[in-house]
Amino acid sequence: DYGGRFAPDYPTPRSGSTIVSVYDVSDRSDPKLVQKTKLDGTYVESRRIDDQIFVVQRSQRLSAPGPTLTCEPIEDQQAASDALIPIDDFHRESCTYETRDDYIARVTELFETMLPHYASYDAEGNLVRTGLAIAPEDIYQPQDKTARNLISVVSINMSIDEPGLSGASGILTSGADTIYGGWDGLYVLERSYSYEDGDITRILKFDWNADTGMVDFAAFGHVAGYLLNQFSVDTFDGHLRIATTLWNRGGGNYSNNAENTIFVLRDDEGVMEVVGDLQNLGFTEYIKSVRFMGDRAFVTTFREIDPFFVIDMSNPQEPLPVGHVTLPGFSSYMQMIDENHVLTIGRNAVTESTGSTQVILFDVTDITRPRIVGRHSFYRDSISIAETDHHAFGWFAAHDVLAIPLAEHRRRRIDTDEDGYRETWEYYREDDLALLEIDVTATVETRDGVELRGEVPNDSQVLRGAFIDNVLYSIAHDSITAVDINDPTIIFAQVIISPDDGAPLDGSDEGEPESRDWLMAKQAREAVVRHLGRPAAPMLLTAERHHPSDGHHDSQRSFLFRVGDQIVHVGTDAEGNASLIDERFEFAARHAARWRNESNPTDVNGDNFTSPIDALLGINELERTGSRKLTTQGVLRQINALVNAKGPLYDVSGDGWLSPIDVLWVINWLENQSPAESEYAAAVDAIVSTEGSYFKVSTQPTRSGPISLFEQSHELLRQAVDESADDDDRDFGDAKMWVPDEDLLSDTAN
Repeated sequence: DYGGRFAPDYPTPRSGSTIVSVYDVSDRSDPKLVQKTKLDGTYVESRRIDDQIFVVQRSQRLSAPGPTLTCEPIEDQQAASDALIPIDDFHRESCTYETRDDYIARVTELFETMLPHYASYDAEGNLVRTGLAIAPEDIYQPQDKTARNLISVVSINMSIDEPGLSGASGILTSGADTIYGGWDGLYVLERSYSYEDGDITRILKFDWNADTGMVDFAAFGHVAGYLLNQFSVDTFDGHLRIATTLWNRGGGNYSNNAENTIFVLRDDEGVMEVVGDLQNLGFTEYIKSVRFMGDRAFVTTFREIDPFFVIDMSNPQEPLPVGHVTLPGFSSYMQMIDENHVLTIGRNAVTESTGSTQVILFDVTDITRPRIVGRHSFYRDSISIAETDHHAFGWFAAHDVLAIPLAEHRRRRIDTDEDGYRETWEYYREDDLALLEIDVTATVETRDGVELRGEVPNDSQVLRGAFIDNVLYSIAHDSITAVDINDPTIIFAQVIISPDDGAPLDGSDEGEPESRDWLMAKQAREAVVRHLGRPAAPMLLTAERHHPSDGHHDSQRSFLFRVGDQIVHVGTDAEGNASLIDERFEFAARHAARWRNESNPTDVNGDNFTSPIDALLGINELERTGSRKLTTQGVLRQINALVNAKGPLYDVSGDGWLSPIDVLWVINWLENQSPAESEYAAAVDAIVSTEGSYFKVSTQPTRSGPISLFEQSHELLRQAVDESADDDDRDFGDAKMWVPDEDLLSDTAN
């Protein structure tokens, strides 16, 4: 309340930015930038499904100012005295609010500066497309009416050269603490607090599409308590499972006793409804690690000891604890290494800040009687970043080895004055990559399931372990050391890494979207206002450069502005002269790329003939990539939509996939043509290259009549089918059965 006299007019500046770069690494020695997109906002997390990257961003507070008052002095003393409420000398002024149209225009212009933008660049660093990353219609109302932080999810397609966003959606909320990607959607979870309920976790569900990149807010809900991390969340069989801790201090039931609960929820038409729960698990303790695995869940809680609980989740309405093991300390990360064994890392301690790093192997074959079959504790003051960062937990199943970074704080007596007496303690740190041999055949009697194989010493903090074949790589802050994974004392090579003072790889020093000035948006905006003939603040949605293939000069630009419910399309020429193109623009439907020749499906190369070359193009591509779903082209809010695939139209069968079936369609068509019907034939020399993944094909066109594809491409097709079967048995089963023979061709030709 500002006393009806004024309201602050302050835009909240966009804070931070995230750059997403896509590189072609087919030549590992010479990676090449394909496209790059700069996003306003603070990076939270990201997930990848196939070729789509989904990025979660946080933007700062969005808050609209109130309407402004314009006040003028009242000079007429009689009017002031005759007023319904007499106006004293101090308030002798008349105030008027701005009009509704003026307010909307001002706030629209303000919000355009507050909403997150993006700028996309091509391989040469040229700005291709820019605009709002999240349009107003893509922002959903918050659960909490006081929420003002914008959480957005945007997607980028890595498989196409066209820079831009594939999809975007957002909601106003208070934050984003945990991200979980499930098969049925992307979940953003935030911790909140109230005096009535204590800690609660708000749940935001986004639907995502791996084919198109489209993302849309789908459902919301909340549960009591707070999450530990992303492993406290899981989806299974259409249900969301969440494990939380509720402290009950200063809220909740005010008992000062911690409670742990597992909730099972289901999306009920946009609302996440609780369908089952397990309460008071490890009462008075708090959760230290969680792992869901199918119809089982594993939970460790801690206060002074570590109960390792096994939960039966087979009935989502009634999760049940069925077994547990109690031991000192706690596990901070758990990983299933096979169907019946859980490998954990944590601390052998009576408090969180003391003790040593320990690794434990649990046998959960009998979920009612989980057993410890292996355990190893390191030096008492040791610590591992794998305890808090699961990426550092290096389980290498091919070698039955666990590699973890380890830091041990030690002390020793030293002789500082060289008098022969060690009178001073020296404290020092040892950094190693520890290798532990894991044996799942161990029993509760032998308890030898975890044994130290060796350590790789380093001069700086170790970050990760990785392996290729029998070579283990210890990756530290300033070095990479390669050793024999079976005998880490054998060092193959070491590289010392020096700090690079050069410029960032991405050249990420671009300023704020120069895009809008560079793309002559000012002139375009003015043209919209002139055309409307009324006060307005057009909101720029998209600005993009015309593609030369569109028949336009490279310097021409297109702009889309939103004015109310109307989208206006404006273009500018090289000199910046703006002209109206469409005052009621509508985006074309998002189509998959045209990967099929509709007029003649067997004409893969589009030369108006069906020939052996069309079959060999499919064979070559199968050899190169295997069976695959053909990608979707186009980007979000694209003005000049790309709907045609670049290159051969492989989808002969029309199922959206490239597979051996497409090659068979071409072969069947050719084999069933009579000599008189054959419009084109070619002598084909096809050789499988043993040095690369492509076929070497040369052709000599001829009109010499039909040729037998069985003689020229049967073996090539067999190889391609066999290899693609390894890539996608789901759709084609035993692909060897699809190798053509006379019966198959005669049966499928019609």
